[in-house]
Amino acid sequence: MTDKTISRRRFFKIAGLALGGSVAACCGLGYAASQVAPRAETAPVNTPSLTFGKDASMQKSILVAYATRTGSTVGVAAAIAEILAERGYAVDVKPLSDNPDPAAYDAVILGSAVNGGKWLPEAVEFTRNHQQALGKAPLALFCVHIMNLGEDGTSRKNRLAYLNEIRSLVTPADEAFFAGKGVDAKDTSPILRWVLRTFNIMPEGDCRDWAAIRAWAQAVFA
Repeated sequence: MTDKTISRRRFFKIAGLALGGSVAACCGLGYAASQVAPRAETAPVNTPSLTFGKDASMQKSILVAYATRTGSTVGVAAAIAEILAERGYAVDVKPLSDNPDPAAYDAVILGSAVNGGKWLPEAVEFTRNHQQALGKAPLALFCVHIMNLGEDGTSRKNRLAYLNEIRSLVTPADEAFFAGKGVDAKDTSPILRWVLRTFNIMPEGDCRDWAAIRAWAQAVFA
């Protein structure tokens, strides 16, 4: 046997290690993707209450209530409220953590970031606690997510599933799904960025489509 020849046993050992490493890497991709957002979401996020369109009298009022982790849902909620105010509504934007009273409004829009394939816990809890009031007024829902952004059948199916738990509690008149913020390059390691890019797990940067958000706000409750 020459130096360039390897034994059968050594060949299978090397092949096994390579295969095992590949499997481990593939299994780790899903874990890596699930961990990117939670790490970014641990930073303190401003959750303001905002008011739009309260200058005129005798307006119908709308509550736009949101749950967020990174803050991108705040911007979506504010953009929706701004358009509703232009349509003549008086709009309050409030974080769901403040437990606003949906019974005090003529219509309600609830929105939440998506984590682990569903709404944030405080959004689910709010919906459950106010189920009766939410059933009496026009209700619309929106999701802010960064996975399943495509128009293929699998992506659409996965997007719709984000609201399965909420639909078991209330019946919305409308639903919307908006892209949020992807990975922030400065908050991730070069290796993780390479993994996310190579396997197309999660996009980078701010993916919010403001035109789509405003278009939905123009049409909701029309």
